Amino acid sequence: MSKKSPYSGDPEKLKIWLEEHSSDGRINGEPIIADGYTELRGYVHERDYNDALKLAAPWAGKKAFIAAHGIVLLAGRQPILTPYEINNLPNYSENDDEARFFRGRVSQGTLDILSDELASYGEPTPSQKVTIVLRHFIADSTIQRVYQAWIRKWLRETGLKVDEVEEIIYDYYRVDGAKKRLEAIESNDPEANAQKMP
Repeated sequence: MSKKSPYSGDPEKLKIWLEEHSSDGRINGEPIIADGYTELRGYVHERDYNDALKLAAPWAGKKAFIAAHGIVLLAGRQPILTPYEINNLPNYSENDDEARFFRGRVSQGTLDILSDELASYGEPTPSQKVTIVLRHFIADSTIQRVYQAWIRKWLRETGLKVDEVEEIIYDYYRVDGAKKRLEAIESNDPEANAQKMP
């Protein structure tokens, strides 16, 4: 049974309660919940990158959505890749013409689950980890079914062809990426002027 937290709006009472409960939620002094956020990041083939973005569109999903859901899907079933395939996935880098940089913000706990799931495969590189996550997202039958129903709706409503609707999807993400680049430039982010901005 969990302890009740205080319902007081009095900051002094909250401070006292927090001091009294400073060791709660810990084992041997360490928090049991891997709190905070981090990033799943690495270069991947542009096909995997684009397919994942396209399939996330019905949910207005962005990279954080793709990363978290891909990890959940990986943890929920056997990997879609064999150990041999996992260990022999290409490692993409900034210099590869067909590579895209994927960066999705996930909770530290979610990233820890990914590490635990992949531990038996040695130590995949960041590029391999992201590729595995994206491919689990892309291969999921529910993700694909929802996307197909969503795209059919747009075809009926607009009379456009599939490739035309998909180009509009990618246009959306390009505009969204440009907005993020502008925000990064305005906040003096050192990665703002990278050729392939995260």
